[in-house]
Order: sequence, then C-alpha cells, then structure tokens
Amino acid sequence: MKIDVQNLFVFIGLIQCLLIILFVLGSKRSISNLLFGTLLFLLGLSSANSLVFFPSGNGHITSVLDFVYPELIMLFGPVTFFYTRSLFEKGFNLKKKDYLHFTPAILDLAPSVFAFMIWSIGLDTIPEDSSRHDYYYLLDNINQILGYPQLLSITIYLFFSWKYLLANRAIADTNTYRWARDILIGMSLIDLIWSPYVIFAFTEIQLSLMKYVFLHPVLYAISAFFYFVTYRLIVGGMSHRANLATKEELEKYRSTILKTLAQDRLYSQTDLNLKMLSQYTAIREEQLSFIFKHYYQKGFNQFINEYRIEKAIEKMENGESDRLSIEGIGIEVGFSSRTTFYRSFKRKTGKSPAELLKS
Repeated sequence: MKIDVQNLFVFIGLIQCLLIILFVLGSKRSISNLLFGTLLFLLGLSSANSLVFFPSGNGHITSVLDFVYPELIMLFGPVTFFYTRSLFEKGFNLKKKDYLHFTPAILDLAPSVFAFMIWSIGLDTIPEDSSRHDYYYLLDNINQILGYPQLLSITIYLFFSWKYLLANRAIADTNTYRWARDILIGMSLIDLIWSPYVIFAFTEIQLSLMKYVFLHPVLYAISAFFYFVTYRLIVGGMSHRANLATKEELEKYRSTILKTLAQDRLYSQTDLNLKMLSQYTAIREEQLSFIFKHYYQKGFNQFINEYRIEKAIEKMENGESDRLSIEGIGIEVGFSSRTTFYRSFKRKTGKSPAELLKS
C-alpha cells in the first residue's frame, strides 16, 4: 500500500473509527449505541476496502477477486435513520417491519458474488485476452450502476432523518439534538461530496473530478467525519440521552400541567415550586424539569411567571383593575413582590402594567 499524506489521513481515521466503536459499545449497551457503532463500522469498512483496493498505490486491478469485498453502502441510510430515531424515542426498538429497510443491501453483494463465481469456475485464470478484460469491464460497470440506487437510498433516508429531527426539536434534550444534528450534517456532507462522482459515473467529468486525488474523494470526507466524532466525544463525551417520555406522553404531561394550573389556580400560590407541582400533577420532578427545559425552552420559574403575567393581563382586560390596584392583581396571580411582578411583566410584554392599561 502506498504510504503518503493522503493514505495516512485515511489510515489514522480508520484507527479512530475502531477506537470510537470500542468506546461506544463499551460505554453502554443500548440499541442506540449499537446502531451508531454499526454506522461507524460500515463507513470504516468502505475506507478500509479502498485502501486495500489500491495496492502499491497504482489502483490497477489484477484479478476479479479485487471485486470481492464486503461493502454495504445500502445500509448507510436506514442505519442513520433508525439511529436518529433511537436518540429521541423512549424505549426505541426495531420492529419486524423495520428490518425490511435493510433488505436492499443485498444489491451491494452482487459484484462480489459475480466475481467469486467467475473465479471459482476458473475463468479468471485465462491469459491476457479480450474475454478476461470483458469480465473486469462488466464488474466495473455493475459497481458504477449500483452507485445510483446507493446514492438515492442514502439521500432519501437522510431527508427523512432531517425531517424527523426537526419535528422532534421542541421536545428534545438540547445535547441530544445537537449531537444528532452534527451526525446528520456529517453524513449529509459525505452524501453531497459523493453525489457528483455517481451522477457523472460514465462520463469524462468523473475522470476530471478524480484527476488530482489518489483515493476516491468521499473517503477523505468519511475520514474527516471520524476525526470530528472523535473531537466531539473528547469535548462532550456521550452527553446525549433518550427522551424521558414519548412524544405522546410529553403532550399528555403538558396538557396535565396547564389543566392543573388553571383549574386549581395553583399559579396563585406564591410558594409554588417544582416539587409542589409534581405532587399535584403526579409527574416526576425530573420529567417536569425536562419538559420545561426542552419543550418550553425555559426554566420552571420563568415559565410560571410568564403564565402568571398572562393571567394578570386577562384580569386587566376583564376590568379587574377597577376593583384592584395593579399591585393587587400581581398578588392575586401569585407574585410575592411588586418588583418581581413589574420586572416579569416588562420582560413578557415590553411594557409596564400601567402602560398596558393605558393602551
């Protein structure tokens, strides 16, 4: 194998890939980590195959057995999609129907099976002649043609992965969202860099694109992805976590919180805290904290104060200010001091209570 800066960059990336897989699978046994380890393994396999495929640095094919290599590109898409889901869905697990997404990967094995058949019946031992080169040409064309469904598969699954991520952003743990976003950005860049080489596979454009590089350009993108993941793990570790509730449960909890605050006028209690709200709603404090932080994107105190301001505005609009002073309205909705009431009111509406009454 040719040793140069380009090869070294890819080779070090492969070492990092292996170390990350060992770290991820060793840190916690979960379907999420298993899927992520699988994704890294598949990407690493593609890089390793390419290093072996270019013996002595010349890229010459010496036998049809050069086409026998395990490269399951059709798995990239579904593994990425299910990994994204596993980061956000409580108790996520693959169902029987989900495994159908992996069946198209059989196409990836076609060149290897065909090449092995040619070798097993001895056709590959024919001296240099046209028939031998026809086999190589055919196998190379099969590889090129398979690039189209492979690219389409990855692109479609990445589209649905992004769609899923954005749909669940409001209920996601912040660290988990950022981690999933960064992984999808990396996979999308790999897909984007690979695209022109697949689209222009049978044209002179592809040769022009690869003129100034030794290995396929997408391998450098994959290696860069390994470097980036290593950096993220060193800086933040495995800081992401699955949601503490399903999307349906979070909606139910949110409804329960609002209903409890309104019906029992719980918001009017000046000493209201997370523990008290947990007792009234029968929702664990940890889950309540998660809902306020990641669903409402604010802490409990900010949420409850803004809720109180909304109730104060309702009272003003209903003529309560004729019966009560502005400070009295603040006390009725749960504020313990005039200063806190005015500050919260100004932050929420941009006006003081008196200015809002005049308008």
